[in-house]
Amino acid sequence: MPRIILLIVLCIFAHRASAHTFICADTKLKKAMIFNSAGKRIWNYDDVKCVDVSVLANGNILMCHEHPKASWIREVTREKKMVWEYKVKGEAQSSQRLPNGNTLIGICTSSELIEVKPDGEIAKRIKVKTSIKKTHKIMRRARKGDDGLYYVAHHGEGVCRVYDGDSKIVREIPHYPGFCYSATPLSDGRVLLTGKDLIKIVGNDDKIVWSLRSDEIAKWNIASFCGAHIQANGNIVVSNWLGHGMDGKGTPIIEITPDKNVVWSFDDTEQTRQVLAVQVIDGQL
Repeated sequence: MPRIILLIVLCIFAHRASAHTFICADTKLKKAMIFNSAGKRIWNYDDVKCVDVSVLANGNILMCHEHPKASWIREVTREKKMVWEYKVKGEAQSSQRLPNGNTLIGICTSSELIEVKPDGEIAKRIKVKTSIKKTHKIMRRARKGDDGLYYVAHHGEGVCRVYDGDSKIVREIPHYPGFCYSATPLSDGRVLLTGKDLIKIVGNDDKIVWSLRSDEIAKWNIASFCGAHIQANGNIVVSNWLGHGMDGKGTPIIEITPDKNVVWSFDDTEQTRQVLAVQVIDGQL
C-alpha cells in the first residue's frame, strides 16, 4: 500500500477510534441526551431547557433546567424516575454534585451560589459580586474546586471570579470581553476557561499556559466555546453552542489535543441543534 494511502487510512482509523459515548444538553431541542460511540441517541429526557448536565457516580443524571422565574435542579434515574429535586425562584444556570453529597447551584436572580443538602436544607450561601444589572448575564457555569474555593464564570463581565467560603473574592481572571461561559478548576491548580471565540488554561499566577482561538480551527465553524472538560490524556472536549443565527451551521462538539489538533468531532446537526453542556461518559453505561 502506498505510504500516502496508508497515512490516510491510519488517520481515519485514529479519528474513529477516539469516538465517545457522551451526555449533552440541547437548549433548542429542550432535551438532555446520551449518544453512544456510533453516534446513536440511546437516552433522552424531554421538555427541559437544560443548561448543565452530568452523569453521577451512581449512574443517575443531574440536570439544571433554566427558566427566568422558575428553575429546577433534578436528579433522575436512567428510567427517568425523579429521585431528588430542588426548585429555584428565578434563573439558575449551573449544578454540580459535590463529594459530600451536597449540590452546588448557581443562581443568577439572587446573585449567589448555594450548597444544598440531600434533604433540601441550604448548607451554605456564597454571594457573588457583579456590576451587571441584567440577570441573565450575571453568571453561567460555577464549580467548587478541590481547594474548597468557588469558581464562577461571570458571563457579561467576561471574567472568572474565585470566592472563598465567606464570599470574599480571592482571585479574578479576565477571559474574553463580555463573555465568559465556564471556569473549571483543575486538580493541578490550573483553571480551564471558555467563552465565545476562546478557550484557555491559566496557571496559579493567572498567566496563560495554553490557549486556542476559534480561527485556529476554522474548519469546524465555532460560534461559541461553552461547556468543556479535560480528559485523562489532556485532550479537551468542548461544546460549540450554535445559537444566535448559527443553528446547524457548525460542529456541535469537538475534542482538541494539547497541540491543537481536532481528533474527534460530533457533527450531527439533525439530532442536535444547540449543544450547551457535554460530558464524556465512556464506560459508564
